[in-house]
Amino acid sequence: MNYSFKTRLAAASGLVALVVGGLVPTAANADPIAATGKSPYGQLAGTGSDTTQDVMNGLQIAIGRVAGTGGVNPDDYWKLTSYDATSTVENQTLVTKYGGNTIYRPNGSSDGRDALLTAIGQKGNTTGKYTYATPSPGASVSWKADSLIAAADQVFGQVQYARSSAGPTTNVSTTGAVSYVPFAKDAVDYAVSANSVLPALSVGTDQDAANVVTNVAPNTLFAIYLCEATRVITKVGQATKLVNDDYTLGTGESSTDINAYIPQSSSGTGKFWALKFYGAEGASLPACVTRTYPERTVGGEVIPAGSVQEHDGTAITMDAGGITPFSIPKWVAMAKHTANVAGFEGVNDVREGAVLGTLNGIAPTAGSGSNLKMNPTFLTNGSTSFLARSVYNIVPYRLLTDPSSLEYAMFNGRNSLICQNSATISAYGFGLLTATSGANSCGFTGTRAYSFVAPTVASAPTATLDNTDEEVDFNLSTFTVSNGGNRGAKIYVVATALDGSEVYTVNPEDPEILAADTTAKTFSVPFSDLREGTWNLGIEVHSNLAGVSVYGTYGLVTKSVIRTETTVSATVSGKAKRFGKAVVTVSAASGTPTGTVTLRRKNANGAVIGTGELTAGTVTITNLTKQRSKGKLKVYVEYSGDADFSASSKTVTWNVK
Repeated sequence: MNYSFKTRLAAASGLVALVVGGLVPTAANADPIAATGKSPYGQLAGTGSDTTQDVMNGLQIAIGRVAGTGGVNPDDYWKLTSYDATSTVENQTLVTKYGGNTIYRPNGSSDGRDALLTAIGQKGNTTGKYTYATPSPGASVSWKADSLIAAADQVFGQVQYARSSAGPTTNVSTTGAVSYVPFAKDAVDYAVSANSVLPALSVGTDQDAANVVTNVAPNTLFAIYLCEATRVITKVGQATKLVNDDYTLGTGESSTDINAYIPQSSSGTGKFWALKFYGAEGASLPACVTRTYPERTVGGEVIPAGSVQEHDGTAITMDAGGITPFSIPKWVAMAKHTANVAGFEGVNDVREGAVLGTLNGIAPTAGSGSNLKMNPTFLTNGSTSFLARSVYNIVPYRLLTDPSSLEYAMFNGRNSLICQNSATISAYGFGLLTATSGANSCGFTGTRAYSFVAPTVASAPTATLDNTDEEVDFNLSTFTVSNGGNRGAKIYVVATALDGSEVYTVNPEDPEILAADTTAKTFSVPFSDLREGTWNLGIEVHSNLAGVSVYGTYGLVTKSVIRTETTVSATVSGKAKRFGKAVVTVSAASGTPTGTVTLRRKNANGAVIGTGELTAGTVTITNLTKQRSKGKLKVYVEYSGDADFSASSKTVTWNVK
């Protein structure tokens, strides 16, 4: 038996079909793997919670791959990848993208959340850490500080979501950069060792205390985690009882110390347990409760001291008085792995003999073998539902509201790829979220946290027109992009009609890019890009961050644009299977237009078949797209306009001979 860091078991590289209670996905693994000719990387990479890593690994397989993403070998990517919270000492770093940066493995919900916030620029890189650092288990090492990590932006862009077994309790904001998206129901029970002397427990209340006369405490979790019960008293023929340190042993009685544990501080389960028993996620622990376990010897083998990892039985191995919180679905997945249930080959069983306790008389699990599951009564009974909770994926909010994004398809709503795979969620022991709407429904995106870090603007930027009206000059000397974890910005010039009837972006394809730490900027846009009319010009500052759309819009100057009308005339000639030629003239009542002429098939939305620049009002465009056969073809001729002349267009006929 290995009591140190566990080696993650991986399934064979060929993906194996399976059947689990009617479910037919393929084998789940720990960290994502590559099949022959396929990539181990994913479009969306996630880290964080130990509680949900197994089910997310299973969902990765069930959701599958996207083929031919282009330009990268191999290019057959997973749509979703999930990286375990811990691994071997030698494997505490990750690369989540092809050619990507090396980062430390975020361990637990808080670390996963911080990794995501760093990756989208919401946090400075030095706030990132991983918990199981070598050579000192439990140490916290900054992503930036280690010699392996040289670049300040090492984590930026490397993860797209985070697993979390806890919802937000701080920094909750209606303008949050990220959403906590629920997808399943978990319940946390207590776990004890196989040789435990602890009796079956109930939850109890925060008023549970040892009797001042007998020093005997009730058999409750509250009594244990409030240090009202610190020892277990056993005697043949006598009911087991919990007592405090002042209890005096009677004849024939034996005493065993209770060792009560809570997982590491970055653990969502540790925060959840602290919230339930102490009223706050970050509450100080009483003296009898600890997040670390001492070195000890079991069966002649040394178990080194370490931090209590969530859902890992190492801390209580063969400890008759040991007790620690443990996710029931997590325990179910490990049991299915050990029972050789197909599809659970990649689950790492780190129970080390830990068993789940009956709570308030309710068994934590039901069924066996491939049909093993969390007892649904545990979720619904009033006495045990106290320890039920939703589990989440944390995702940048802006992408969750963009129907064109993979994040939207993957996470948003009950029809998302995650929520549609309810059979996989159930197979891993989790309860389903049955609400059809609201915060407790699968895929709900409205629970937001961590308001984005915006640039600061000391005073409004200014804009001026040059003497020849060829460009609009912008001066952002009082605009500060450097702020917190910000990763820069991009600026679009927006024109708004005086009556508000029209708003358009002047430079939609060419935003001005502001790097991080920019404190002043001047730039220009061509005056010819302004449409005819009178406009209020402003700048719209967009974020480079995945979770943020617009920082703000700043009004600048009003400008009237009056241009001379133009007329387009054109002749197009050519033969079948040869390049064609067009002669285009743009004329006006006075003056000579300049600018670009574009030829398209049929209409303004047609494919471009040629372009050219006017010289003295005329342009000859050669090498038009070849036509396969003879006949008449409609050609849309489009003149862009310039600072003095309005845009115009005309449809002509190309008689291909």
